This record gives sequence, structure tokens and C-alpha cells, in this order.
Amino acid sequence: MMMKKKYRDLIIVSGIAVMIILAAVYGKRRDAETQKELIEAFFPSSQYHIERVNGNKWKLSSSNLLYSGNIYIGEGKGYNGAVSIMVQTDHQGRISQLNIIANHETPSYFQKLKINNFLKTASQVKIGDYVSGEPIDAVSGATITSRAIMQGIRNGNTKGENIAVSNSFHPSFGILEFIIVALLIAGLILQVIKNRKIRRTIRWTSLIVSFAMLGFVYNQPITLSRIVAILNGHFPDIRYEFYFYLLLGGSIMAIIFTKKNIYCRSICPFSAAQEILAKTGRAKTFHTKYYRRLKYLQWGFTLGAILLALVLNNPGAAQYEVFGAFFQLTGTVILFVVLFIVVILSLFIYRPWCNFMCPMDGVFAYVRMIRNMISK
Repeated sequence: MMMKKKYRDLIIVSGIAVMIILAAVYGKRRDAETQKELIEAFFPSSQYHIERVNGNKWKLSSSNLLYSGNIYIGEGKGYNGAVSIMVQTDHQGRISQLNIIANHETPSYFQKLKINNFLKTASQVKIGDYVSGEPIDAVSGATITSRAIMQGIRNGNTKGENIAVSNSFHPSFGILEFIIVALLIAGLILQVIKNRKIRRTIRWTSLIVSFAMLGFVYNQPITLSRIVAILNGHFPDIRYEFYFYLLLGGSIMAIIFTKKNIYCRSICPFSAAQEILAKTGRAKTFHTKYYRRLKYLQWGFTLGAILLALVLNNPGAAQYEVFGAFFQLTGTVILFVVLFIVVILSLFIYRPWCNFMCPMDGVFAYVRMIRNMISK
């Protein structure tokens, strides 16, 4: 019986892995475009002459001297993957035009950039000023996306001109990283403490800290779009997002060593929100004989979202969580409708989002399946 279950799990794990790989390969091929095609979308060959210098620099000439100079193409690391930037400069290195030619960021982040006139501000700086770092401030609430744009400008220019730059890869360790480590330790302690009163105190302390800090102050839960970005080969910049590696890596290691999903239980900020709503409305646990089937439906929906995002080569397509709508009041109308329903249900049903809708439950269930299969 044990051997049959092991082979069944092996087939499921292998099948899911194969589907993810095939979807990622298809998505990358489907989305591929040459640099020249991207440039000609902005500078038609009927009006401009474009000459390639290297992989990041092109010379642009036109009868109108205002549109003559250089074009640089570079990439920065955004929240959901690479952000490709095209910069046109004149012969003095002044930026004439700045365009984002490819990205997979959440639209709400670009809305914040638009409100703060970030692209206009970024265009008022000489391209050479980006070589040494970030000449303008990042936008609060879209910090990673605005930094990705500046990084793309810098990378395009330095690589196009063969400028040697020193990149520090030392991760930063600040308040957010300290909070995450503390939450992970608290989650592990909860697995060994037997005293119910102490367990309750530690768990509620963790939930409140997570709700306030990971939710409202830093807004840094683990999202499905980040998982898809990693599956697509886009890893967060460790210099600025060391906290993410701590949070995801620590949660996975906890499953490997304890078999417990401590992230969803005591670290996730929206899980904390549902616990608070449950206390407010005295919610009851939803018991049903179809519980297992509902879990399979939840996990299947997660897999479907991942595959769709990989096929589209757009991690943002997998982001159906309501975190942004709840903690930052950003998102589509549909997400706000879903959030409203979840909030109402949470007053009467114990953690409905966590139990029946959250995609991260499916991701960690897959990790747990791999762990159990290997340990048998």
C-alpha cells in the first residue's frame, strides 16, 4: 500500500513538474521578439536609420537632428520579472525619450509611477548619472518597479558603452529581515511547545506583528506571481530583497524539517486578518464531507493559474490574491468584489480564503508532497 502511494505521488509530482517546464518553454518562445523589432515599433525604419553597435546600443539617425543620437536597451529586476527599458539620448547624453518596452509588473505599480510622474522625472537626468547608482528617489509603494527602471537604464548604458561598474551583492539586513527571522523562529517554537496558553500567546503575537508589519507597513506577503517569476528564471535582487529569500526559504525549510506549513499558519498577514475577522464574528470551522474535494479544486486552480502565467510569460496573470486590495487598496474591480465576499465570509466561516482559495496553500502542499515522497 505504501509503495502504491509512493508511486502515485511520484507520478503527480513528475507530471506537475513536466507541465510547468513545458508551459515555461512555450511561453518564452511565444513572447520572443528581436531588439530591432522592438526599436522599430517606436522608430519606424521608413523615417529613421538604425545601426546596431552591440547587444545594448544602437545608433539612431534621422533628417531631424532632434531624433538623432543613441538608443540603449537594458533590463532591470522588477517585482514579477525583468523590466526592459529603451532609452534614446542625444549626442550629449541627455535623455530624449524613455520607454518601457516589456514588463510583467502588476498594473497598480505603474499607476503609482504615473501618479508620481516617475518616468518624466527619470527622463530629466542625464543617462551618465545612472552609472553610479540611483540619481532620483524610488516611488513608495512601487519601490521595486521604480528601481528596476533605473537599473534597466544603467545596465543599458554601461553595457552599451562597455563601462566597468562594481556591483555589490551583499544582502541588506534591516528591520524587515529581523521581523521575518523572528516570525520564522516563533513559528518553529510553536511546533514544540505543549502549553496551550503559551502557544496561544506566541501565535497571536506573531499574527499581530505580521498583520501590522508584513501587511500594512511593508506589504510583503509571498504571492503566486513571485513564485511564477522564479519558475520563469527571474530571481529577486538579493541586494534589495533579501527578506524574500528569508521568508520563502525559511517557510520551505520549515516544511522539510517539521512537515508543517508555518507560513500559512502564523506568518501570512492575510491569514492574520482572517483570524481577527473570525474572532470579531465568532466564525465557525466549516465542516463538510466534500472538504478533500474542495482542497483538490483549490490546488488545481493554483496549478492552472501557474501554467497560464507561464504560457503567457506573464507572472502577473497568476496574481489573483486579494492582499493588495486589502492592505494597499490597489487592484481590479474583480479583486475588490472577491475581497468583499471573503471578508463577509470570514466573519462566519473560519479562514475561508486560507482553507479554500489561497494559492500558496497549493504551492506548499506540493513542497510537502515532495518532502514526504523523498522521506519514505
